[in-house]
Amino acid sequence: MVVVPVAINESYKYGVVYVTKWDAADVLSYYGTVLGAVATTSAMVITITFTYKQIRRDSYLKTENEKWMKIESVFANVLDNINPIRLLMETMDTSFTDPSAAIGIIQKYQIACQTATDVLNGYLNIVDYPKVKPIVDTIGGFREEISQVLQDLIIEYSKLRDFSSRNTAKRTIEMENRYPNSFSTEDIALSEKILKDTNGIQQSDIDKAIEQLNEKIIAIYYGAYRSLLQLKGSTFEIINTETQKKADSILHLWGKS
Repeated sequence: MVVVPVAINESYKYGVVYVTKWDAADVLSYYGTVLGAVATTSAMVITITFTYKQIRRDSYLKTENEKWMKIESVFANVLDNINPIRLLMETMDTSFTDPSAAIGIIQKYQIACQTATDVLNGYLNIVDYPKVKPIVDTIGGFREEISQVLQDLIIEYSKLRDFSSRNTAKRTIEMENRYPNSFSTEDIALSEKILKDTNGIQQSDIDKAIEQLNEKIIAIYYGAYRSLLQLKGSTFEIINTETQKKADSILHLWGKS
């Protein structure tokens, strides 16, 4: 752009092969007008382009942030549902007064663990899934680790339930022997089974087994579960950082976005 006015000036300085109806000042003025128009147009194009990219960036950032906030809330809800300390507290509240209720709580918790990540299918596509796959895999590992403990707890609470019914079963059999046909065949069969299953069992042994299993649950909480919480936090920090970088890259005027 600087060469043009210099060339015009030199041409008029040394003369030209033909005579024009305008002088150097007119040409330079015209050139200045054209240059100003080009500059104004270029500025407008840059402004429009930047504004368009800014709108695209804001829209992308809003959409991605809303999506990942929803996914993170789903993970938070999943982790809250499979919190082993919550299970421990709920079973301890009812375990000795109502072993059957404790068994129901454990079975409900098992279902929560098995279906923990199913709800995520509605929010994740093939592009997004790899970003959270480490959390999903770790939840699977946590589920496997606590699974056997839950099964053992159900066994012990079943023993406690039957042991609590032992005296009733004894009285049922005694009454039936004394007064035949006082109870149904099913009641007699159940009473005999309870007496057989609880023969030689001491409640102190059941209490000790449940206590040891509860200690395993606490260990899983401080180990696998807390690691899950930390992994969730670090994973979504990375996702948020990547989302921000991707959004900022949209603002590059001449770059692809």
